Amino acid sequence: MKAMKQRALIFGVSIGLLSLGLVTAAWAGDGKIAANPAAAHYPTTYKPKPGDLLFYTNGSISYNSKAKHPWVVVIDAKTKKTRKIVAASEISGVESSPHGLGASPDGTRLYMPAGIGMSLPVLAPSGGSKNIKFGTGVTVIDSVTLKAIQSIPTVDAPHHIQLLNDSTVMGDAWGKNQVLFTLDPSQDNKMTHELSAAPFGGRPYIAFPTPDGRSIYMTVRPATNPGETDGPKKAWIARVDLSDWSVKKVAEVGSGAVWTLFTRDGKFAYVSIGEEDWVEKVDLSTGTVVAKVSSGRGPYGLALSPDEKRLFVVSKGEGGRGQRGGTFVVIDAESMRLLEERPACKAFVCQPDHALISPDGSELWIDNNMGYITIFDAKTYAMKTEITMPLLADPHGGVFVQYDNKGKGHVVMDIGGPHGGVSPYLYDNQNGIPTLAQALAKGWGAAKTSSPLATDTTGTTGTTGIEAPSTSKSVTVTLTMEDFYFKPKDVTVPAGSLVTFKLPNPGQVAHNFASASLKIPPHDVNTGDIGTVTWKADVAPGTYKFVCTYHPGMVGTITVK
Repeated sequence: MKAMKQRALIFGVSIGLLSLGLVTAAWAGDGKIAANPAAAHYPTTYKPKPGDLLFYTNGSISYNSKAKHPWVVVIDAKTKKTRKIVAASEISGVESSPHGLGASPDGTRLYMPAGIGMSLPVLAPSGGSKNIKFGTGVTVIDSVTLKAIQSIPTVDAPHHIQLLNDSTVMGDAWGKNQVLFTLDPSQDNKMTHELSAAPFGGRPYIAFPTPDGRSIYMTVRPATNPGETDGPKKAWIARVDLSDWSVKKVAEVGSGAVWTLFTRDGKFAYVSIGEEDWVEKVDLSTGTVVAKVSSGRGPYGLALSPDEKRLFVVSKGEGGRGQRGGTFVVIDAESMRLLEERPACKAFVCQPDHALISPDGSELWIDNNMGYITIFDAKTYAMKTEITMPLLADPHGGVFVQYDNKGKGHVVMDIGGPHGGVSPYLYDNQNGIPTLAQALAKGWGAAKTSSPLATDTTGTTGTTGIEAPSTSKSVTVTLTMEDFYFKPKDVTVPAGSLVTFKLPNPGQVAHNFASASLKIPPHDVNTGDIGTVTWKADVAPGTYKFVCTYHPGMVGTITVK
C-alpha cells in the first residue's frame, strides 16, 4: 500500500509538471530520462522490400515535442523481436502539427493533414514558448524518399486522414466549410467530394467509414461549447450516405463524443465520450444507446480484438481532463463490463491517443503524444516494446502497409479498420476475407476489398464485394439448427467451390457452427436469427466433421468431392 501511494504521488507530480510544460523528455521504464534520438540518427529514405510490413506515422511539434517541423517516421513492423525505426525525415516546409498520417491504397503516397487551425503556444526546442499559426491543407509525401511532392489546399484544417473503400483518401477537418472531403489518388489527388458543417447541425469532429463501405459516421458536438451553457449538452453521431452524400442524425450520445468504432457486421457502434469518462454502445438500426461503461480518464481512441469480444479504450485525458490520461482499459464488448486497466507507456507519464490492432491481430499499437509508440500483446495485454520518436516528436496514429512477394504495397490497416482485401477479424474471415498470412501465401487476390460485409434487414450477412476466382463454383447450403441437431446433418459440396452456409435457428436456444478440421471458427446464431458463413472448399477431397460446440451431440459432416 505504501508503494502504491508513492507511485501515485510520483505520477501526480509528473502530471502536474507536464501540464506546466516543465518536463520535456521521455521517461524510461526505470524512471530515468530516455535519450532523445537525434535527427541524424536515422536514414532519411527507405525502399521497401518484398515481404516488408511497415508502419508509417507522423511526428508533430505539439505537446512534448522538441521538433521544429513535423516528421514522417517509418517503423519495421514485421520483425517482432527488433522493432525499430528504419527511416525518418523532417518535412521542413510544413508549419503545422499534423494529427495523423494516411496513405494511398498502394502505399506509394503518404498524406499529412495540416492539424489544428488556430494559434497555440508550443514549447520551443530552445526552451520557453512560441506561438505558431497552424495552416490548412494536406501535404503529400513520397513514401520512399520521404519528401513532400504535393500540397493540396483545403478551406478548413484537416484533422485525420484514412482510406475509404480501398480507393479514396478521406479527411475530416476542424471548421465550418469543409469538415469532410475525399481525394482520388488516381486523378492526381483531385478533391471529389466535400461537405460543410451545415448538414450536420453542429460541430462535426471525427469521421469513420462503416465496414460495408456504404456510409461514413461523424461524431458531432453541439454548436456551442458545454461550458457556455447551463450544463453539458448531448452530442450525436450522424450518418453520411455515400450513395447521395445526404446526412442524417442517428443517435444522441454523451457530451464530448470522440471516436466511433463499428462491429464488423455493422449492427453496433462504440463511441468514446471524452467529457464523461465512459464508452457507449449504440444499436445503429434503432439509434438507441443500449449500454455504457465507465472507462479511463478522458477516453479517445478505440480498437476491437479480432474475435470482437474485447474492446480496447485509450485514456487520453480528453475533454477537460488536462490531456493527461496515461492508461488503456479493456472492456467486455458484449456485457460492457470493465475488465482491466493498464499503463499505456513504461513510465505511466504519457498521453495515449490513437490505437490500432496490428494486421495479423496479435498486437495493440498505441501512440503516445509525449513522443513514443507502445506495443502490447492483444491477448495478454503485456507491454512488448516502446519506440521513441526522433526529438520526441508527437505521433498520432498511422497506417500499416504490407509489401507482397512482388514488392507491391497494400494498405492493410489504418484508424478506420482493415483494408487491402485482408482482415484479422474472425467475422470477416468467416465471410470470405482472408487473413494477412493467407493473402501472402496465395499471391494476394482472394478479395478486392476488406470492407464488403453488409447486413440486410433479416439479419443475414451478405458478401457483397467479394470476388471469387472465375474458375470457382458458388454454392449455397442451408443447415437448419434445430434443438439439438442439424438438418440435414450430412452435405456434399464440390471441391474448390465457394460455399455459403445459411444457418437458420428456429430453436429455443442459441447454437453455433464450427469445424476444427476445416478451420472454421465457431459462428454463433441466436434463436430466431439466420447466420451466414462463407468458406472456400480448397481442401483435399474427403469427409469432414462440423459441430455445435455448445451441444456435443449436435454434429454433421461435409463431404468434399
